Amino acid sequence: MFAEKGNCGVRNSRVTLGLLFLTMVAGPCLYSSTREPWKTILVVLGAGTCLVRVAEYLWAGRLPRIPFLLGGSAGFLLLQGWAIAANPEGTYVPYLHVILPVAKACPWVPGTADAGMSVDTMRWVTVVMGLSVVSCDLFLPDQERERLVLWMAVVGGVVSLVGIGGRLFRDPFLVWLWRRNEIGTEFGFFRYHGAAGAFLNVVWPPCFAQLLRHLGKPGGWLGRAFWSCTWLILVVGLLVNASMGSLVIAAVLWMGWGLYPIIARLCQCHGERLILGRGFSWIVYGASLGLVLGIGLLVSPGIGDLAWKRHQSLWDPGRVAAWRACLFLVRKAGLWGFGPGTFEAVFGLIKFGRLGSLAGFRWETAHEDYLQTIIEWGWVGFIVWVVWYAGGLVGWVHRFLRSGSKVCWGIILSLFGVSIHAFFDFPFQIPAIQLYIALLLGAGWSFFKEGKSHHYFVSNGSFSASGVSCLRAIHSNKENTLG
Repeated sequence: MFAEKGNCGVRNSRVTLGLLFLTMVAGPCLYSSTREPWKTILVVLGAGTCLVRVAEYLWAGRLPRIPFLLGGSAGFLLLQGWAIAANPEGTYVPYLHVILPVAKACPWVPGTADAGMSVDTMRWVTVVMGLSVVSCDLFLPDQERERLVLWMAVVGGVVSLVGIGGRLFRDPFLVWLWRRNEIGTEFGFFRYHGAAGAFLNVVWPPCFAQLLRHLGKPGGWLGRAFWSCTWLILVVGLLVNASMGSLVIAAVLWMGWGLYPIIARLCQCHGERLILGRGFSWIVYGASLGLVLGIGLLVSPGIGDLAWKRHQSLWDPGRVAAWRACLFLVRKAGLWGFGPGTFEAVFGLIKFGRLGSLAGFRWETAHEDYLQTIIEWGWVGFIVWVVWYAGGLVGWVHRFLRSGSKVCWGIILSLFGVSIHAFFDFPFQIPAIQLYIALLLGAGWSFFKEGKSHHYFVSNGSFSASGVSCLRAIHSNKENTLG
């Protein structure tokens, strides 16, 4: 009935793990959960996971041990978001592109430009914050974090296979319940191929880490076969997806993997043996890249017809004009912003005077997540979001410095890649991607509750040559004094 114990003695029950797995499946496979009723289904599954975990703590009579900054940043964002959502100062009328003013209930509290938009956004933000806190405790044991990567691989592989099939056979699987986009940008279960590419870029680096780990182990042919096939499916899907932005990020992540042997050596991270030496690692990287490129070209007939020329400019005039309009809104957003989820309403007021012929299009996102976050949440909310994100990323960096784990390095690359992608697209606005990022960040925050932080700088008795050995000596002196 139960799996491993969490960090405060509460076991990870099969009910919690099963609900979480269903949530991870539903996020991408319910059409990336960007439309109703799929978004509501994802909210219900995520909230159910959190409530079951809370019930387990109540039954055990214990409280979850989470880092103060994680709890504080999550609590602050929920307090800010719900306070603003409950205090509307306007109502957006989409067909008129106007915001009708209304009297605020609390004049001294910041208000939202549209209550309906903000409440809908805050439902999902509440679930995201809850899942990040739950995953901080749930994925503290190493084997549970490996389970998380396995689940990501399975779901990502299914999404990639459906997308590859759609490119090969012109979508015969009837996975779409509405009319296809006129410009044909769907991939797998995603309405927009750029979002699908961002999702695959989150999934494939840790899967490649598992592949490298199994290549370095004697025996274990089943594991090597699984991770090899899964990784190839993910990367071939990324190639035939034909999103230029996603391919650029994938190239950056690939260069990051090429740097792994060097960084691991410089940091004296020998917790995991490099595959038969650094030279052989480079051969594996180069051969696998050539293999994937060849397979991708064979699998995708008529790849030149796949949106390579139509939607591939990262700096097209429409996006640049939208970013300039967003900079105007940033100056007006102030400390608290216009309200969570209200970008479309606020942007609709100014786009006709600033976008020219492109104003007639519907702009749900800014194609620049950082500007959109400032517009909706203000500078205060933006800083707290950065703290929430950076804390989880720093936790994974510390784990990597302590152990040299390839999986840690893969997850660092995933989080780094999606944060770069957000500069010219909107991966942080897709619920399916938000879900996976929240789980990875929560697992990263759990590092600060592992203890034994004095092992950051030494692994298997191997010391670094300069400052690392000095820091190790300082930690040893502290331990002797306390002892």
